[in-house]
Amino acid sequence: MSRNGTGGGPAPGLHQHLKTALARCPELEAAHQHIRDFGEILTCHLGALLLDWIDTVVRDDLPALTGYARSTNNSFDAPAVEFHVSERIDAPRSTHL
Repeated sequence: MSRNGTGGGPAPGLHQHLKTALARCPELEAAHQHIRDFGEILTCHLGALLLDWIDTVVRDDLPALTGYARSTNNSFDAPAVEFHVSERIDAPRSTHL
């Protein structure tokens, strides 16, 4: 639901406020980009990029994201299985056994 009451997107000027906030805080900008990248990895089933994403987040040393990235790295098999299962579900199915 939008704040402008029309249901058509964010309130006027909200995007500019976000850009201004991100420009003033490099850590927030980095976190914003890491979260967008992670969303793309999940949405586009780009599991092969997950380890690089984890390394980049840990290197940037943003406390909240670093903890999450490290915990993801510790259980990397689970996301890898999820990506594999998703790819299999999307694959064409055979009609014979």
